[in-house]
Formats: sequence, C-alpha cells, structure tokens
Amino acid sequence: MVPMHKWSLTHLSNERRNKVAMSDCGKCYNTPCTCGWRYRNWSMENLHKLSMVITYVRNFKRMNPDAIFSTFDHNPMTEDDKKLLEYFKFGR
Repeated sequence: MVPMHKWSLTHLSNERRNKVAMSDCGKCYNTPCTCGWRYRNWSMENLHKLSMVITYVRNFKRMNPDAIFSTFDHNPMTEDDKKLLEYFKFGR
C-alpha cells in the first residue's frame, strides 16, 4: 500500500495536470470514499492498514483536541502535523 501522504501528493498533482476534479468513488462521489464501494476489491491486509491509519489519527485527535493541522500537503507543516508524524513513527 502506498503511504497516505505520497498518495495524496500524487493525487493532487494528477488533478492539476488533468484540470478535472475526480472523486475517489463512483458511487458516493466523495474523496476519500465514505460509502465503502471503493474498498470492495481491496485485500484484507490493505483494509487493515487503512483501518489502523484511521485509528491512529482518531486517537491522536482525541488526545490533542485543539491540534491545528495544515490544510493541504503543499502548505508548511504545523507543529501539530509534526507531532502526528512522530505519533505514527512510535505508535506502530
């Protein structure tokens, strides 16, 4: 599975290149997919990895309810962005 931060940078550059905003899902049209359709063919391993990433972010946000994150990958990182990355490194 491609790391989330690399996927999002690639996704943004592809959208800019195509100049067409595409959604992740052909059913709910959300990016990322919120109905589950996009994940139907994912392996159990990749579904588990996605679940773990969401769990880590959710736990970090619970512990840091006032955290301030950058809005896009190309914006400068905030201190809370850096703390989240450190949390990922040591939490896994």
